Amino acid sequence: MMNKLKLNLTSIVCCLALAGCSTGGGLPVTSGPATNNGNQIFSNINELSYVPPQTEYRIGASDLLAITIFPAEGLNQEVRVDSRGYIALQIIKEIKAQGLTQQELARALEQAYSNHPEGLNNPKITVLVKEAANQRVTVEGEVTKPNVYAIEGAMTVMQAIAQAGGPTTLASKDKVILFRTLPNNKVKAYRLNLTAIRNGQLNDPYLQNDDRIVVHRSDSRYWIKEAASFISPINALNTLIN
Repeated sequence: MMNKLKLNLTSIVCCLALAGCSTGGGLPVTSGPATNNGNQIFSNINELSYVPPQTEYRIGASDLLAITIFPAEGLNQEVRVDSRGYIALQIIKEIKAQGLTQQELARALEQAYSNHPEGLNNPKITVLVKEAANQRVTVEGEVTKPNVYAIEGAMTVMQAIAQAGGPTTLASKDKVILFRTLPNNKVKAYRLNLTAIRNGQLNDPYLQNDDRIVVHRSDSRYWIKEAASFISPINALNTLIN
């Protein structure tokens, strides 16, 4: 009789423990409300931006620029902004580019070429940022070429993963996490499903500077714990023990 009572008590305790893990203390694996308190590590994907950034990009050091000059196509060239923020061009030896938008630099170049003794008469110049070196995204995990990539113009998650060679055969396309650091240094995590994005069921969010994309393996057992620890080791510990 006593053995049966102990067995029943043990079963009850185990059931209660499992219930506690599956309710208050569990780690959700879908994008839920953007509460992100101790029990919710994934923020709502509706917080992400699904339209191209409207703010004009300002040129920075190490950016690669494509300069097109009409009607003197022979002066067209690609040039990288040096560490001082300057570019060197034919005829115009040096001009400050850092801090300017593409259009502002184009107007400054038109004025410089027009005023130079060996310059041009009323040139039309366009500037294109081909490689924004100071806007970067990290793509890692189960992708073919994990690396830090420049954000070229308005780049989405799918475009960044494609630039990294796409997911490997071991990747789980619904275990993709976008980590974003906010101005207050708080980190948020957003779970994404690449298959749903590719099928048009979800929109493809645009990236910001210093975003980090992690594609996890399909057989990974601890990927949620890893995500929690990246956001905040203390919050992750509280999440796992509560």
